[in-house]
Amino acid sequence: MRQLTIALTLALLMFVDVACVSSARVKAFEDPVDGTVHGFVMYLDQGHYTAIASKLARGRYTLEVMVVMRGNVDVTMPPGTPVLFKVGDELMEFPSNAPSVPVTNTNTTAFGPTIFTQWKFKVTPTVEDMLRLGEAPLRAVRVTVANEELTLVPTPGQGRALAENFNELASRQGLR
Repeated sequence: MRQLTIALTLALLMFVDVACVSSARVKAFEDPVDGTVHGFVMYLDQGHYTAIASKLARGRYTLEVMVVMRGNVDVTMPPGTPVLFKVGDELMEFPSNAPSVPVTNTNTTAFGPTIFTQWKFKVTPTVEDMLRLGEAPLRAVRVTVANEELTLVPTPGQGRALAENFNELASRQGLR
């Protein structure tokens, strides 16, 4: 059964420590396999259902996007699923590099239970891509799941902070 707690679902996205989660700024932490890792997670909503995260480990970048849809949607998205990033006026497209498996959860409120499904899409941008991501505020991220376009729209402040974070990660390679 794919019913998991929200905490477990969010753990699927986490590759950085709690300090990174709460600050949404680039932090360094020690990983037992990768050594020193620099990364961040920025949640785009109050419930922590959607997020953008990135890390630099062993000279390689990883970028992850977590999206959500109402209902129980049992559709695994294949590797190669396009993930679109609107940076300033530029549209950047990255293929996902792994299957995105649905994780279904239930959130109970005063209005009753709400069933929702989350997916995490992982891409591996190049150094040049990270530099381009840092050139302007991130305006939107879009991915299509089960024939539905899911669009994350950061606030202007979040978009600027994401660009700063991408620049910070690029600076770890001595590029900014």
